[in-house]
Amino acid sequence: MWKHTALAALIGLATVSTAAAQDPGTAGAPAPGSPIAKSMALAAQHIRQGVRAGEITPGELARLRTDAQALRSRLRALRQAGEPLTPEQRLGVRRDLRRLHREIFIARHNRIRRPR
Repeated sequence: MWKHTALAALIGLATVSTAAAQDPGTAGAPAPGSPIAKSMALAAQHIRQGVRAGEITPGELARLRTDAQALRSRLRALRQAGEPLTPEQRLGVRRDLRRLHREIFIARHNRIRRPR
């Protein structure tokens, strides 16, 4: 069961990150190649690697996916205004990205292994 959940999560992350990178206008994502887009792609890659290596449990995966989706929703809401991000908004997004990366690191290094 967890294999199906993990596979669905990976496919979902890959689909969302691919779609966002191809068409930033419809997804509300940052422009491809921007630091925010690169950081989001790196977070998705680290999650995939953690699942593949058995370092992220299904519960941790669900929480990380929820956090990543919340960040994408926040970015979408900020981008729909049609104006560039203010420095305060950019700092807030970067803070949330750092928090997501820290949560991924903790999930991968907490010595809790996915049952095989």
